This record gives sequence, structure tokens and C-alpha cells, in this order.
Amino acid sequence: MTAADAPEILADDALDPEAERVARHVRILKELAEIGVRIAQSMDRQAELLAPSPAEAADGERTRAADAPVAASPPTRVGPGTDFGRLTRAIRLTLMLEIRIAEGETMRQAEVAEARVQRTRAVQQQAQADWVEARSEAVLDVIEATLEAKSEDDESILERLDEAREYLERGDEDFDLEGLPTGLVIARICRDMGLEPDWARWAQADWAVEEARDRPRGSPYAGVGGNGGEGASNEPAKADRGAPDEAPPRGGSP
Repeated sequence: MTAADAPEILADDALDPEAERVARHVRILKELAEIGVRIAQSMDRQAELLAPSPAEAADGERTRAADAPVAASPPTRVGPGTDFGRLTRAIRLTLMLEIRIAEGETMRQAEVAEARVQRTRAVQQQAQADWVEARSEAVLDVIEATLEAKSEDDESILERLDEAREYLERGDEDFDLEGLPTGLVIARICRDMGLEPDWARWAQADWAVEEARDRPRGSPYAGVGGNGGEGASNEPAKADRGAPDEAPPRGGSP
């Protein structure tokens, strides 16, 4: 088993309230911008229709100049041009706000995605650690039963279990439960400790059934086939007994 085999329990969130809220705001701003553009276009068309000809404009200016009091100040008027300017400014601000919200949402989504990746990785790592811990317990169960079968006293059993645990904790690739069959790790530890497990007794254990099915190289159950371990040899598999690519025993019984 590897971390990639851990269940993907952290799927994408079905609902993201923040994303829905941002999307609604962007839709509203987009609609407002489109309304503003239509109004501006309508104002432009009206201005073209109502605009006087050059001659009419000149006559109007002369008439207004003749009728106006000499000392009168020109009136302050808010004409179509002022309204149009305000409208276009509002459209520009709306578009800028839409862009700003969209950019902020992009950054938020990136942060959410990264957090989801981190959570998924943590779950996978924990699942892998739990799996290794379970296999370590299986190794120690076999060794403890083997020691008890030799009628060793409780104190001696505890001491030798600590010795077996050191094999698993030292980080040696020869006893790596993540990369090697459980049965092969048991065989190697027992070999170094001068023990001989009763392989037939453990043939129905989950890990033994898996190895009988999958036949990983070096497992004592690799030659058993898919019969649940019946008839398992009481010897480690040949792969751990002097095969050319195996290191020689480092101590204990051969």
C-alpha cells in the first residue's frame, strides 16, 4: 500500500457559499454595466437627433446674445453632456469593480484548492501511517506467539519484542513494511533473532491471505496460491534464503 492507495475522502466541496456570493455580485455588476452602455447609446442617439444644424446654432447664439441683459451672468445648466459624462464614469467604475472582484475570487479559489490538496495529503499520510502501524502489530504478534511457543518467560518475551520492534523502527530498507511483504519482514527478523515462526498458524491472517493471492517475491506464502494459505511451508520463501540478489544473513540462525 502507498499513500496513493488511501481513499480520496476529501472531494471538491459540493457547495461553496463564498463562490456563489461572488458569482452573484459579478452577475449584478455585469448587468449594471450592460444597462449603462445601453443608456449611453440611447443618449448618444437622442443627442444626434436633437442637435441643431450649424446655421440654426449660429442664429440661436445671436438671438440669445441680443436678448440677454448686459450684466446678467450665464446660467449654470446641467445638460445632456454632463449626464452622459456621469453615466460613462459610473460604467467605468462598475467594470473596474467587476474586475477587482473577479481577481480576488481567483486568488481565493487558488488558496482553497491549495488547502484542499494539503488536507488530502494529510489524510493520505495518516492512512499510510495507520496501515504501517497495523502491519507492525501483525509482525510483533507473530514474533510474540513464536516466543511463547518456545516457552520463554514473560520478561524474556518483552525484551525480545523490544528487540524485534527496533528492527521495524530503525528505517532499514531490509525491514521496510511499506515496500516489502509482511511475511518477508517477519522471516528476516525471525532469522536474525534465531526464531522459526509457524507459518501455517498465520495462513488465515489478512496479510497472509493477500500474499498468498498476490504472491509477492520473498513472501513465505508466495508459492501457496489462492487457497487461503493451506499447506504453507514452515520455511521462508526462497527469495529470502540466499537468492543471488539477497544480502547474506546478518546474524542468528541461517
